[in-house]
Amino acid sequence: MATLEQNKVHIFDIGRGALMEEVSSQLEKVAENLYDRNTPHKPTRKLTVELELSIDERREIVDVKAHTKTTLAPSKPVETRLTFGKERGGWGASEVSVHTPGQMSLDGSVEPPPALIAVGGGKTPEPAPESTHTEERIEENA
Repeated sequence: MATLEQNKVHIFDIGRGALMEEVSSQLEKVAENLYDRNTPHKPTRKLTVELELSIDERREIVDVKAHTKTTLAPSKPVETRLTFGKERGGWGASEVSVHTPGQMSLDGSVEPPPALIAVGGGKTPEPAPESTHTEERIEENA
């Protein structure tokens, strides 16, 4: 016959191991948050396990509810700069870039023109027609 000592398990093994699975799952979220470069490194992350125990009126059976809660660092805000303008069809915006559209980088890639962002009614404004003078000068020099 097995003794109490031989059948001893850890409190996290209650619920046929469900609490341990939940703790492991939440700990994985904490680990991902710790190593996410989009979160600040200084805030402390927390994993809390709360056990609620209540006994029936005859004091025979104890009901247990186990809750896990994590406190994670929030993501860093996404910061950018926009320029706004009114073109044919309404207001629009584009993201400011330190690179000049059409400029070639050392790896041979070309900086694309900034995308137009619709403002208001959801209709992306049409950009003003581009001048072909630059293209004509390039063809003349070729």
